[in-house]
Amino acid sequence: MTTPRVGIPIAFALLLACAVPVSSAANHPDFVGRWLLNKDRSDALEDKDRGNPNPGRLGSGPGMGGNGPMGGAGVNGPLMGGRGVDPVLRERMRALARLAFDAPAELVVSAQGDVVRLVDDEGHVTELKADGSKVEEPAGGMTLQRRTRWEKDRLLTEIKAKDGGGEVKQVYSRDGDRLVIESTFEGEVAAKNEKMRFVYDLKP
Repeated sequence: MTTPRVGIPIAFALLLACAVPVSSAANHPDFVGRWLLNKDRSDALEDKDRGNPNPGRLGSGPGMGGNGPMGGAGVNGPLMGGRGVDPVLRERMRALARLAFDAPAELVVSAQGDVVRLVDDEGHVTELKADGSKVEEPAGGMTLQRRTRWEKDRLLTEIKAKDGGGEVKQVYSRDGDRLVIESTFEGEVAAKNEKMRFVYDLKP
């Protein structure tokens, strides 16, 4: 479940992370702690634009899409479906892409039972209920449908907009003392998918 930004202080979220037991998730990787984005090891949108004659994607161009492959002159790239796509559908696709690739600079993770709770540096709370059930949550004027489950040592969460627009898949895993999030966006009428990898260091 994703909740609106309510300004939860990082210090308070960190206190919860330290106080809440992992319980039934004990056989899975431990994501609990305070994590800082490692920009050097993470994918960057501007890096994916290098060599593109018309750069500009999620954040490196004039708004979502810009003049590059995410939007192609704002609306016409392979991930946004090209010209003739319904504007409402295109906006849902853009919102889902933001959800997939907006990597916060800091995350505080806690866990209780099947629920993994993430709080970013702006107080935005996401709860991942890892029992495979479908959970509906509001986000950006849409209703999202989320399913989360463990796949061995990886936590997979799949997100779709209830009224269409595409799908986001995020995989959480541990690589030593690092948290790795692999995020994939597939637009409903897109000609290709986009995938990015974000790496977080555990803060002592």
